[in-house]
Amino acid sequence: SGAAVAAVAIGIVVPHFAPAGSSPFEGRYRAVGGSPSGIVETAFTDPLRILEQAFGGRGIPYLLELLLPLLALPLLAPLAALTALPELAVNLLSSTRTQTSIHFHYTAAAIPGLLVGAVLGTAKLKRHNGRLRTVVTAVVVAGIAANYVLGAIPIWRAFPGGESLGSRQHEVTAHDDVAERALRLIPDDAVVSATNSLGGHLSERRRVLSFPVFGGASWIAADETQPGYADRVAPLATSDRLRRLRLDPGWRIVFDEDGIVVFRRR
Repeated sequence: SGAAVAAVAIGIVVPHFAPAGSSPFEGRYRAVGGSPSGIVETAFTDPLRILEQAFGGRGIPYLLELLLPLLALPLLAPLAALTALPELAVNLLSSTRTQTSIHFHYTAAAIPGLLVGAVLGTAKLKRHNGRLRTVVTAVVVAGIAANYVLGAIPIWRAFPGGESLGSRQHEVTAHDDVAERALRLIPDDAVVSATNSLGGHLSERRRVLSFPVFGGASWIAADETQPGYADRVAPLATSDRLRRLRLDPGWRIVFDEDGIVVFRRR
């Protein structure tokens, strides 16, 4: 089953291949026990800590941002909505802020269950009062309003209160052209360590590492304007690591323009 595959991946595969011998993601859950077994233990010994982590801070706003665009209709079909629970739990218990944001990929596995729940919830309302048109109209209005406030359609940035996050990511800028020139310097078969915004353009190769992991890398590509550090944005850590690389005699700079830096191992 899917649960068994997930358990094997989390408990055996990831720790086996992790350089430190334990999952690199456990740090995200340190507040509630770290490892899967630690989280289960915390759930029994200190359940309030689990609730605090899940519903304090960004937890409740995150759930509202998922449910309100659907008029909370998934709650009327709890069995369907429950399929989203594992993903929501993984996100709510994490200390990584991007996991409780609807603007990143972390919500992907929860969305199907919520949408199916919304459809079944609408059907349940129709059976009770027969006003399907009213419900559908309300859902459409809520969806448009939510997209205006939370969505990434570029036009919304021109209006008061409209979402602007990511609204320019479709535009190819002069900085993007610089990055493209820099990445062309790296051989197709080279092992490269890259910050997140550049890594996607290098992912067709057999091995690409996430900066600052350098094991086996002969090239490093970093974008100082989008300081991706492992799986997070960390300007200070990225800046410090790049400063040390500039001083490291084992590496030489082959490209340095507009915040794009490419190193090659000597």
